[in-house]
Amino acid sequence: MIPVMQLNAQTENDPIPIVSWKISERLGHVSPAPFDTIMLNFQNRNIPDGFTTAYGYTGNLMQPGQSKIFFDRSDAHRFIFINGFHPFIIRPDNFDFVNTKIPYTRLTYTFAGSSLRKEERISGIFTANINKKWNVGTNFDYVYARGFYQGQAIKQTDFVFFTSYLSDKYVLHAFVGIDDISNFENGGISDDRFISNPEAVSGTKRPVGSKEIPVHFTDAGSSIKDRQYYLTHRYNVGFYRKVNDSTQTAAVNQIDALTSDLVLKGKVFEDKEDTIGAHFQAKTKTEEFVPVTSFIHTFNYGFDSRDFTTKSIPRDYYPNLYLNKLATNDSTRYYYMRNTLGISLLEGFNKYAKAGLSVFLEHEFRNFRLMNAQPTDTLWTPLPASIHKETALYAGAELSKRHGTLLTYDFRGEMGIVGADLGQFKLSGNIRTRFRLWKDTVELQAYGHIYNLTPTFYEERYHSNFFWWDKPLNNQRQVRLGGVFSLPNRNLKLDVGVENLQNYIYFDKNALPAQASENIQVLSARLNQNFRFGILHWDNELAYQTSSNKEILPLPDFSVFSNAYLWFKVVKVLQVQLGADVRFHTRYYAPAYQPATMQFHLQDEVKIGNFPLLNAYVNMYLKKTRFFVMAYNLVGGNNYFSLPHYPVNPFHIRFGISASLND
Repeated sequence: MIPVMQLNAQTENDPIPIVSWKISERLGHVSPAPFDTIMLNFQNRNIPDGFTTAYGYTGNLMQPGQSKIFFDRSDAHRFIFINGFHPFIIRPDNFDFVNTKIPYTRLTYTFAGSSLRKEERISGIFTANINKKWNVGTNFDYVYARGFYQGQAIKQTDFVFFTSYLSDKYVLHAFVGIDDISNFENGGISDDRFISNPEAVSGTKRPVGSKEIPVHFTDAGSSIKDRQYYLTHRYNVGFYRKVNDSTQTAAVNQIDALTSDLVLKGKVFEDKEDTIGAHFQAKTKTEEFVPVTSFIHTFNYGFDSRDFTTKSIPRDYYPNLYLNKLATNDSTRYYYMRNTLGISLLEGFNKYAKAGLSVFLEHEFRNFRLMNAQPTDTLWTPLPASIHKETALYAGAELSKRHGTLLTYDFRGEMGIVGADLGQFKLSGNIRTRFRLWKDTVELQAYGHIYNLTPTFYEERYHSNFFWWDKPLNNQRQVRLGGVFSLPNRNLKLDVGVENLQNYIYFDKNALPAQASENIQVLSARLNQNFRFGILHWDNELAYQTSSNKEILPLPDFSVFSNAYLWFKVVKVLQVQLGADVRFHTRYYAPAYQPATMQFHLQDEVKIGNFPLLNAYVNMYLKKTRFFVMAYNLVGGNNYFSLPHYPVNPFHIRFGISASLND
């Protein structure tokens, strides 16, 4: 699912009486996040390239892709078939819960391409408060794209129901996510010369239309279903006290800190007859609840499925056929149920409680279903599904100091103590400080993690018509250390990190899981520098990364994003962003994509990169409406491939509009 509230900021010209926040998935800790009405770079939320500085994708928005920046890649999901959809899948911890005085609705519509290639997306959110404590809402996202090449269409339907209840002693967050993806798999174009040297294959100098280029499949497709049912709630034990210093509220009670924002936004509670506003005002002026201890329970149930079908099998494309020589109907299922019990001693309830401490126990039940077969003289005979069940019990703790200007930090640790993940552990932490240096403000951050990870079920076992493996693997070990230096007043940020990988699991040139026998190191450095000269803005990002073993972990050495634009107002009401951006990365052996398993695997036949992807755009913002026009891929060329055999989409025009209704 695409997060509708993905980039969070509120413009000064649109004071919406609404606050939003994120929660941690395991224990439901609250982190304030300003609400999204930003207009800058709105167009980049609707193209795959906009997710990171360098991104490889297979075609349309919502289709599988992978970041080419190693440190931007997310942790692998247990259901590995949705790893390529990571930017689109909403989880409870990347969703924005809200509280609003008046009902709020936002609708967004974008489209691109002609009728035969058209890509359309409709998304929206509706939310309202039943009373001052209880909010409910829905979020939907629908995408239908025919694609610029044959056999490339996709349809995705997402729906989220969410609710929150915030009171002094009881806090609840609930989330239901339903995601259905129907994705045609064309396997890429069958001859790269249609892009690199079209005259050699067409025999004429006439450009070959993208729909005329042959692809490997026109009748293959994947169907993905993702279901999430999530609830986290807590009971707070504490005491009430008179408020002497308004700054104390934000330091001791996260819920008060969120709701008090409503008092300050746009003079929301001027109406004397408004009982909700009057309650907030009285509460912040006379007394506050100070939570000391929270007793937490989190429940998470999920279901994932994947079906892959082909009506015909191209000759020599797949070296192995295990079940059927004529057609394919692969399927697998994954169910899980997770319960977490936690106790949290909260930060700031007195002057000696400088940090918060949480401990938890988590139990998880998993059920996997695979196709099964037995060998015969010619092919394997299908049998009833193979069912694998496993359980895991974790214990862990979190130590955090989230308030204060000089020093904040958070540390987490967990270990598998019983079951399938016995011996797995994760340790991670961040330390941040901010101080004045002459006339500048300096921000420093150190981060790191140490992971010892058991292989996921599908990395060790998978059964299908084209791929069949049962292979035990060793635990992976990952150690990452890094630091960030920032000068916010000068729009400068430098992030440097290094990671050591032991027993690294990857997919080899045969698209089968394998494990590195030697340690691999990755060094990464990323510089962000933005300039402003009046209405002229120039935003830049330069990423450098190198791998000690480029045969197993290939990465582009340099990746660049540069965005130059004018930002101004017309007759004091219409905000305009007019500009162009360019993306570039050096050539390397980018991973190939295997449709039958939806995994990215090694290849050493084709290098990808060394071309600029140039887009021009105009964004406009009028009152509560945002809209854009974008010209995508202005340059083109003979080596424009996002991934091996998957070309960058050709030049086209994109449009979008988003309107907020909160009256």
